[in-house]
Amino acid sequence: MQKLPTRTQLQRELSQKLQLIYCQQFGCFNSKISCYIFDKKLAIIVEDTNTKIENILQESSQLHLAANVRTVVEQKFINLIKPIIINILEVEVIDLISDSSPNDGILGILVFLNNPPTTRIMAKNKYLRIEMKSENAENNR
Repeated sequence: MQKLPTRTQLQRELSQKLQLIYCQQFGCFNSKISCYIFDKKLAIIVEDTNTKIENILQESSQLHLAANVRTVVEQKFINLIKPIIINILEVEVIDLISDSSPNDGILGILVFLNNPPTTRIMAKNKYLRIEMKSENAENNR
């Protein structure tokens, strides 16, 4: 019998896979990706997202063109991550929304899932519940 992953393990695995995809596709090796699971939602934060071409365009005051590049990069990344999310979390993606701040180099993605991912509860939480139950049982005597 294979153990279910914890929520933290799923978040870490997803962050690492998405980081690898972002680096391979867009050459942003300084980018940092964090993932957080909240019931039937997944929040993805990508920091230092600007590609070299975006930086060049911004430096030469071509902000409109840089924004267009950002939109293309963001859409491409979203298309790439959907199957990865489904594969790792083993749930369907209903929808997602995203927004980015080219000036700050931050991309936020909120993914809506059809069900919460199946995870195991961390051992320390189990022990806390057991201790609380045993204390309550002793108090009721």
